[in-house]
Amino acid sequence: MLRRLMIVSFTIFSLLVMSTLCLASLPAEDALIGGLRPLEKLATIEKQYGQPVNVKKMGSSMKVIQFREFRSYIDNDKLTAIFVRDNTLTTQRGIRVGMRESDVLKKYGNPDIPNVQGHLSMSYKVVWPGGYTDLDFLIKDGVVTGINAIHWEKTDKKKH
Repeated sequence: MLRRLMIVSFTIFSLLVMSTLCLASLPAEDALIGGLRPLEKLATIEKQYGQPVNVKKMGSSMKVIQFREFRSYIDNDKLTAIFVRDNTLTTQRGIRVGMRESDVLKKYGNPDIPNVQGHLSMSYKVVWPGGYTDLDFLIKDGVVTGINAIHWEKTDKKKH
């Protein structure tokens, strides 16, 4: 009996450790918000959403650009982050600001970083060719209050 209990306990412990070390990642198409892809060119964004409401330069290549529907970070003319706070844009799976936390869980499953007390978002990792996206759903009182997507490009660390 004790041996069986030890085997079951070890199995449960092993599964818990493996699940925390092996974060699931979502497919590349889940990096899209409002039809915008990671590293989308600024000209393409303006064609789809019109002229920005506000542009703020931050250094030589970075800009914070406010469109009516969202705020974005553009680096070297490419979309590196998008922050949505109204319900006009949806994720690829149909989630928008104002929907319930349970809707996110139904569409995306368990997050890589769950919404726990003191942490007001659920985070998912989306892998796409050339990089990955941190897809965050901001949650307050069980309702999605914002959607953030921060794109990270893989870089070659070798010196040429």
